[in-house]
Amino acid sequence: MSKTHRTPPGTMLPAGELAARLEGMDAAEPREGPVMTWRERLWVVPPETRIGRDELLEAVSRQPSWLYRHTGSKAKCSRIPCRKLDGELVFLVGEVRTWLLAHEEMVVPARTEPLVVPIRRKA
Repeated sequence: MSKTHRTPPGTMLPAGELAARLEGMDAAEPREGPVMTWRERLWVVPPETRIGRDELLEAVSRQPSWLYRHTGSKAKCSRIPCRKLDGELVFLVGEVRTWLLAHEEMVVPARTEPLVVPIRRKA
């Protein structure tokens, strides 16, 4: 390691040691750390992931009545793409993402350039 580039102790491991540590881990063993809710998972799981009513409601922070207004055959608003399996609603995450992006309303547009505030100096 060069003297100009130092990392904190323990942040770099030789490949052999890393492989030995990984071999000793059980893949089915639960990991510690924050658990992602469907609000986060909706945007990171593969698009073909199927979720149910409860997962979708958690992801969009809505009540069941909202979901039924957007999935019912008599819906007066844009319907969320869905399927039925044994009478239960099933949603493909990729289709839900597309629907959400198409139906959200921009309230405050994002800044395209960095904000530059001039500094006023006393004369």
